[in-house]
Amino acid sequence: MSLERKLPLLVIAVLVATLATAVGLAYREVRSASEASSGVRLQIVGQELASLSATGIAARAKLLHEVAQLPAVRSAVSRATTETAAPARTPKSGETKTAGESALQLALQRLVLSNDSTLAIELWSANGTLIDSLGAAPQEAVTATADSRQTLSIPGNRVPQTSMPNGDTAQFSPFFEGRDHQVYYWMTVPVLDGNNRVGWIAEQARIKPRPGADTRINRLLGDHTAAYFRNANDAFWTTLGGIAQQQPSGTTFVAPSIANIGKVTSYTRNLHGRVLSTELPIDGTPWWIVIEADHSAVVAGASSLLLRFTLFSLPLLLAAVAVSWLLIRHALRPLVDLTRAATLVSRGDYSARVQVRHDDEVGRLGTSFNTMAAEVDASQTKLARQVDEAHRLALELDRARDIAVSASKAKSNFLATMSHEIRTPINAIIGYADILDLGISGPLTSKQLENVHRIRTSSSHLLALINDMLDLSRIELGSMRLTTTQISTRQSIDAALALLQPAAAEKDIRMIVEADDRRAETYVGDERGVQQALANLLSNAVKFTKSGGEIRVATSLASAFSVSEFLDPSRTYVAISVADTGIGIDENKIGRLFQPFTQLEAEGGNPYTRLTSGAGLGLSISRHLARMMGGDITVESTPQSGSTFTLWLPHEIVAANGSATDASGDTLDLDAVARADDGD
Repeated sequence: MSLERKLPLLVIAVLVATLATAVGLAYREVRSASEASSGVRLQIVGQELASLSATGIAARAKLLHEVAQLPAVRSAVSRATTETAAPARTPKSGETKTAGESALQLALQRLVLSNDSTLAIELWSANGTLIDSLGAAPQEAVTATADSRQTLSIPGNRVPQTSMPNGDTAQFSPFFEGRDHQVYYWMTVPVLDGNNRVGWIAEQARIKPRPGADTRINRLLGDHTAAYFRNANDAFWTTLGGIAQQQPSGTTFVAPSIANIGKVTSYTRNLHGRVLSTELPIDGTPWWIVIEADHSAVVAGASSLLLRFTLFSLPLLLAAVAVSWLLIRHALRPLVDLTRAATLVSRGDYSARVQVRHDDEVGRLGTSFNTMAAEVDASQTKLARQVDEAHRLALELDRARDIAVSASKAKSNFLATMSHEIRTPINAIIGYADILDLGISGPLTSKQLENVHRIRTSSSHLLALINDMLDLSRIELGSMRLTTTQISTRQSIDAALALLQPAAAEKDIRMIVEADDRRAETYVGDERGVQQALANLLSNAVKFTKSGGEIRVATSLASAFSVSEFLDPSRTYVAISVADTGIGIDENKIGRLFQPFTQLEAEGGNPYTRLTSGAGLGLSISRHLARMMGGDITVESTPQSGSTFTLWLPHEIVAANGSATDASGDTLDLDAVARADDGD
């Protein structure tokens, strides 16, 4: 659709939206005022009803408290407390009551007022013994009239429906609906003997239906209004006339809370729709009083005003549409030119410009567009030069990377060659030392034997370092090959322990093996590589554990979830942990632990600085080997408490389709893994 058609429609839509907004705002203001006025009226009436209810309840609570303090009541409770073994005695027909019983009956009769709603009055001792009663609960007085009050024969072991109130004031139970569908509640007050609560008086009452109660409430509140009682802690509602009601529904309905006291809220009530409501607690009770007003009646005036305002605005809208059409015809041509130029720019023709005819808003817009197009043209030219420069730099970086890779390979080749060449004379030195030690060329003195031993020890240590360097260079070159087989976990552990047992015994270090998890009896990997990794871990544990310490080797079958990014969280692994009681490692140094030629004990702040030998290659080689076999090595450490290194090994081979299979002796060619590990 062209601009000549869209712009008039747009203006009409704006005018309609403006009118609709004005009508809506006016309606909202009038409706808000009506709701606010109704809310104020609800709040005032609610406060008055809550105050009246609280006053009546306070008077009843005062009367209950006065009766509870009468000597006859306290005396009866004291006797019942001391005679707990005997059940409550009920006078038989024709039997004369004792003076105490008569006085108690007279005291309880004070609670019976004319035209009140009391159904039953009970006196209980603190141990739950019914002492005396007036009237009957609804479930017992089935044949009694609504206002009948007669002493019933209630067994002494009857379980009370109420309990001893806390404190020394009257307490009220929540409303509940009886079997006769009437609304009831309990009032209780403690009987005090000094500061001790020795019993309580329980009074059951109901909200009596009163003819015309709802009509009088509507006359007081106005039409389309209603008042209810509700429990604070459950969903029970009742009218002021004692008729149980359903709790309102709707997503906006909330339970009573201190924050909502006196506030006007809204929710949905069946058969009435949305209503406005305010609620206030009745002091001294678990009850709230709720005042509702029909929302549709409250906003009826606002709806009528909305209709009149709309009818009045329609002629004005038609006139505004006609004037707008004429103005659009006058301003349309410059905008069409501007649109055509913008289209050319969007297609890459940054030389497009707009002809400015007038010095009005549209003319200034055209001037701004021309300036913007010129700046975009210049920026595009500059960006093209920057892209060419970036491409040139990328080529240079690629050449530099190739040079660095070639240098790294040359370094690894050099290390491999030199390590291999140095091993030959060192082996010869070790051989000659063994010949001297055997005395083939003649007996040696003790001093000479000691020197020969030092030569052999130093040569063996140097040979081990050269072997480590040779392994590292093979891993970096990707020339190391590992063979995967199903191997006994305990066999590999025992082989590594045999190498380190003499060194541990020399320092009086206990080496304990806990390999009871039968699920971890075997792993999949290269036996020589695993033994080399375990020997490195055990060697470090012996080096950095004080004399008399302890090293524990444990096995388990575990998931690798959130353990290492090199482990598959969906697979299970055989975890071989080596825990020592050594010097531990600082957390900020663990990241450098597996770097080649790194010895953390030589970095200061460690009491064993430079007391251990080695070139810092063992852990780096061990982790490379573990990752080439599809596992990893992780570490947990606490300074001065010890470290735990865990070697994770696959429990079973995973086929290309993701299913687990048995090991088949395949050769691992994981050069990519080795090269990825070089970046650690």
